[in-house]
Amino acid sequence: MTHPLIRLYAVLVCALFGIILTSQILGFLGFFTAVIAIPMAVIATGGAYWLYARFGDNWLQTLNLQKQETTLLSVTTIVTSVVLIVIIYVQRMILWHQSSVGEIISNDFTRYHAIKIFQLVRDGSVWNLAIPYGQYPYGLEGLVAFGMLFVPDLRITGTLYAFVFIIFWLTITLMLVRFAQLSLDVSLLLAVGITFVPMLFAQLLNVGKNDVLLSTTILIAILHAPIGDERFHPFGLAFATMLSLATKATGLYVLFYVWGLVMLNWAKYARQGRWRDYLQPVVFIALLLTMFPGGLWVIRNYVILGELFTSEISSFFQTTIVANLDNPALYESYQSRNLLLYLSVAILLSIAALFKRQMGWQMFGVVLMMIITFAITPLATFLTINDLDYLDIQWRFVLHGVAMVMVIAVALFAPFIRWAYAFVNRHKVLQAVSSIGLVGLSITLIFFLGIDDLFGRNPNQWDKMLDPTLQDGSIYDELASYESGFVLLESVEWLPILIQNPQVQLSETVYPLGQSDIYPLPQADYIAFNPLYTADPVYALYQDDPTQWQIIFENPTGRIYQRVP
Repeated sequence: MTHPLIRLYAVLVCALFGIILTSQILGFLGFFTAVIAIPMAVIATGGAYWLYARFGDNWLQTLNLQKQETTLLSVTTIVTSVVLIVIIYVQRMILWHQSSVGEIISNDFTRYHAIKIFQLVRDGSVWNLAIPYGQYPYGLEGLVAFGMLFVPDLRITGTLYAFVFIIFWLTITLMLVRFAQLSLDVSLLLAVGITFVPMLFAQLLNVGKNDVLLSTTILIAILHAPIGDERFHPFGLAFATMLSLATKATGLYVLFYVWGLVMLNWAKYARQGRWRDYLQPVVFIALLLTMFPGGLWVIRNYVILGELFTSEISSFFQTTIVANLDNPALYESYQSRNLLLYLSVAILLSIAALFKRQMGWQMFGVVLMMIITFAITPLATFLTINDLDYLDIQWRFVLHGVAMVMVIAVALFAPFIRWAYAFVNRHKVLQAVSSIGLVGLSITLIFFLGIDDLFGRNPNQWDKMLDPTLQDGSIYDELASYESGFVLLESVEWLPILIQNPQVQLSETVYPLGQSDIYPLPQADYIAFNPLYTADPVYALYQDDPTQWQIIFENPTGRIYQRVP
């Protein structure tokens, strides 16, 4: 593993693996604290890097990363690629709380991802399902929570998200090197171009969602899988599998397929009496142990809930494409044609991949499995089970599919790209003209996207997270000032309170979704609710015995009652 980019890539992937592995194990055991987590993550990262380097020789040969001649155009291409990534993505992600990226923060992040992060940092455990969507996997939450061990501020989320995005970009780059057989400099630039595909661009800048992390893990798995070649990287594939399992269950289908390819090749070697040459049993056992921590959340759910997901979440499966094949809305919506168009393009390109030696039938199977996964993914096309007559396609669930289709498209045109690039490099004048043109196009792109949008800062943007009402003396300021006690909330956002005071104990009557009865709530010291919803369950507690409560706060942002001592 001598190539500097491969070393860098290995360090980044192994660090991601080491951090999330640590959060899965320690969060499950209830010992996620800085004094244990930090050294454990360092050891896990170092061990992962050793395994990655030790078992990667055969797989590295499929990349064909030969030393290429350094030319003006190659240097310009590499530098331009890095500069575009830093300006358009990385710096805005790191400063998401001030940049335009923060203006599109998902409600999912504010309503449950961030809550789970605070809970893991505060309690060191993931066994509390009485928080919003606590039964979900916690890969992204574990990553950000680890960052908060160093910087106890939720704004560190943007930096960790930029870290994941860089791995996403480099993974696509190496895919182009492997499957399109393009040089590294060209692959870096084309990978930048792929990130601008409309279905990818907006989602890649959506800090706080776990969709990009999931897609990154699946792409890592595909990169290291035996596709177009029986050679694969056992630990690269195992690391990706663990990360995917820890992030979201929907990655399982593609992972089962790529591991099926490994088993198929292993069986072929077994028929020849050479099965140890392909994958030694002791290595296979090590791979299983490597992947196992990604599924610890499944054990937790069965211990507490007695099932994988609660009944309400299970009902989301009614929103899948497969469950709505007889639903006219699936075919008559204005988005139906888009769905059919992209499906057709994906199938046609995957069929074309059958004739590319570097991809073959294995890549066709990957795309087919992604299509099937999207078709059976809850909420992928209908947002709720109560509104099945409105088609709303969520491409964020299949970002890896969009990226793979683009990789295949580039691979089909790779012979022409290689010829054109070689032709330009043979003539110094053309090199100079192309380099100037590339720089000029990059500057034009930056201006097209908007200088203010890329570099503009709004320091007051974070205030919206601290207090959605932007009102002095709001219910959020009041609750954040409480030093102790248990607060029962209804129709009041958790995140602004936890940002200002992570130690305050909060809950609602509805969690875990569908089985709130299994979590008897502690005796509430305070009841906080939005006065616009006076018929809610929390207010009913006050109504049952108003003599036990006294009002201590009331304004248009909310109302708080305190239990009478």
